[in-house]
Amino acid sequence: MTRFKAASIHFLISLLLALVVISLIVFGWYKLPYFWALGGPMLLALIVGVDIILGPLMTLYLFNPAKSRRELTLDLGFIALIQAAALIYGVYTAHASRVVYAVYTGNGFALVKASDILDTPSQPKPASSQYARLPMFGPLFVGLKQPDDPVGRTNFSFYMAMGGAHFIPAYYTPLDEKTRELKENGMSRNKLVKGNPELLKEVDSLLAVKGMDWSEAAVFPLYLGQDYYTVVCDTSSGNILRVIDKSPYGFKEEINRSSRQ
Repeated sequence: MTRFKAASIHFLISLLLALVVISLIVFGWYKLPYFWALGGPMLLALIVGVDIILGPLMTLYLFNPAKSRRELTLDLGFIALIQAAALIYGVYTAHASRVVYAVYTGNGFALVKASDILDTPSQPKPASSQYARLPMFGPLFVGLKQPDDPVGRTNFSFYMAMGGAHFIPAYYTPLDEKTRELKENGMSRNKLVKGNPELLKEVDSLLAVKGMDWSEAAVFPLYLGQDYYTVVCDTSSGNILRVIDKSPYGFKEEINRSSRQ
């Protein structure tokens, strides 16, 4: 076997494995449109760079038909070890940082990754088994509910003031229990006209297709660190109609000004 044939076989095997992992990331843990905003391209660059490009190139360089079987086994085993380590690291990182929840916080939705969840012995435990384990594929859209007991209400108020309540699954509640708040707190059509007229056209088209009008829907920002997307929801059921990869505020100046209000 020539070194070019060995490298080609290695490339095909690496490509098949990488495609499986890439599909899991793009269509599972980092679904569009969140993929671009949450570092998905960097993870793919690691997988493609090490597993699809570097591995076969190392085989092309090290493989020599004149070497003994033992030498070839050691060389190829070394390459496989490097690739496996990089692949395991990439999959672990992607899994730990996957999108799990989008939490309604009163004036918008905050996207929560698995690594954001506060899970320590001092944290309250979820009352519902639905939130006891993180979803494998998200995000699951939920609301926040204040506990009934005095101590729980005090802790909840503290975490709300610190901006961390949406990281604690014990406070999660199904979004259909928040329909009244969704209806009352959604962005008005007039505000969207000023913020992002192009987005308004897209929302109008969506509602027309759904046979709905603005009295039946609500628009909220979805916070993605430094970026914003837009959530359109049905206020009668709490169902998410669409997540649009456009900011409801338009330009960065508008985003920064709104975040200070």
